[in-house]
Amino acid sequence: MASKGVPQFRSTDHAGTPWLDQAVCRGRTDLFFGRTSERPERRARRERIAAMLCAQCPVSVECRDFARRNREYGFWGGEDEQERHVAGYHLTAPIGLNQPRSA
Repeated sequence: MASKGVPQFRSTDHAGTPWLDQAVCRGRTDLFFGRTSERPERRARRERIAAMLCAQCPVSVECRDFARRNREYGFWGGEDEQERHVAGYHLTAPIGLNQPRSA
């Protein structure tokens, strides 16, 4: 069961995602989606635990690719929004991403 205020998906298109049934994280959305105004230290701890689950998940590549294609927020397939952004998969509204400083 998802925690109150914690989204499961941003995308509404879940067709073609049978891999979700094999995901190690099923039912653990609290680890993969932060709460509003989450402190950086809390996010780092939460994402470390999420990364451990992703490392042992048989569908982490499918999960990561889904997040990249659908511009998802949260921690998917071992990546957070910043890592997807750096890899060239930009969010529609990049709230909270570290932006390079201009000179």
